[in-house]
Amino acid sequence: ELLGDSIQNSSTDPRANSNEDVAVSNCNYATTIDVTDPTAIPDISGVGLLVRSAKSTDGAATNSQQFEQLKPEDPNTVTGIGDKAYYSEQFKQLNVLKNGNWYIVTRYKDRVTNGSKEMVVEFAKKLDLK
Repeated sequence: ELLGDSIQNSSTDPRANSNEDVAVSNCNYATTIDVTDPTAIPDISGVGLLVRSAKSTDGAATNSQQFEQLKPEDPNTVTGIGDKAYYSEQFKQLNVLKNGNWYIVTRYKDRVTNGSKEMVVEFAKKLDLK
């Protein structure tokens, strides 16, 4: 819905980074690049979601601990999303902790570096991470 019809999907096998306490999955969608003009700088828009799903109480505790540990020194706190959320300006991503699960949400338009807090919060709301 956010990208239009011409998109490509890339995701990882959730078993690759999972263990008995946390299942990790990653899914990304981006607009298809037009390669007919090799000299043009392609516009590419995309969305991404990395999920660290807690499979146990220990997994939820690990997610919560790492969520807090990896916060920037001056986090850009976001309210109304999950139990806790902050936006990382450096990485253009929204980190959400909800029910022991950690979600990392990205969204950009035309360039990977062209993301904003407002864009990614809108996407998180569509994902029902409220």
